[in-house]
Amino acid sequence: GYTIEQLENWLSLQISSLLIPMAIMLLLLLFCARRFSLHIKKQMLNMEPQQLSQLLIQQSVLFESVFEGLIAIDSDYKITAINQT
Repeated sequence: GYTIEQLENWLSLQISSLLIPMAIMLLLLLFCARRFSLHIKKQMLNMEPQQLSQLLIQQSVLFESVFEGLIAIDSDYKITAINQT
C-alpha cells in the first residue's frame, strides 16, 4: 500500500503541475474579457451604461412628445424607431 506521506507528496506534485497552466488560462481569460468589454464599449459610442440608458429615455420622451408621426431611419434606409402617434 501507500503511506499517507506518499499520497500527500503525489497529490502536491499533481496540484503543482496544474497551477501554472491554470494561472496562464486565468490570465488569458482576463485579457480576453477586458478586450471584449472594450469592444462592447466602443460599439456603444464609449458611453457608460447609465449614460446610454439616459440617452434612450430622452429619445423615447422626445419621440412620444411629438404629435405628428415620426419614423427614424439609418444610413441603410432601415427603420430604427417609430413613435406611437
